[in-house]
Amino acid sequence: LMAGEPADPVSNPGLFGEQVLPLTDRLVVRSGARVDWASANIEAIPDGYTATQVRALLGANNFDRDFALWAAYITGEYEVDCHWTATAGFGHAERPPTVTELYALQPFLAILQQGCSTVRGNSELDPERLWQIDLGLRGDYGRLRGGLHGFYAWVEDYITYKALGTLVGVPDGLGVQFVNTELATLSGGEVYAEYDWNEYLTPFAAM
Repeated sequence: LMAGEPADPVSNPGLFGEQVLPLTDRLVVRSGARVDWASANIEAIPDGYTATQVRALLGANNFDRDFALWAAYITGEYEVDCHWTATAGFGHAERPPTVTELYALQPFLAILQQGCSTVRGNSELDPERLWQIDLGLRGDYGRLRGGLHGFYAWVEDYITYKALGTLVGVPDGLGVQFVNTELATLSGGEVYAEYDWNEYLTPFAAM
């Protein structure tokens, strides 16, 4: 626990299942799903705070939170020829707020560009919910291997920061609170290659 964070237990039991289904000699489909139950609560008020102060900072009277979460995905691999394999996938996943995001009582954390920021938890946060598409292509010519991969994701209730104001007497200091934003998008890609120069040396590059 960090200074300014109440003592709080977290439990997260889950159940996962996966299926691999070869549809043809060239096409393999994988699918899976997981269900989780996450629970968090404040068990002890940290030194220097009263219960009334904690309730006022976090804006709630009840800190017991339970989250029913699920994830699922389906992916496919298709052998275009003896050297190239195309991949694609679609999935959904959910992430519960961390104990810092739920219950932080204004500790200093170097998480923003200002460098000297205090963060306040938000015990009413909703879990993040993500939908993602993946596409890729990889090649294997024995000694030479490589590939490229890209993804695009939509995140409902993405957890980010809301500015509360500057900190008195702290240059560039900023107070923020964790909040949900309606929608965020994430995208990216990579390309890589490697070559077995000899029995002992394999140069590689990735971007």
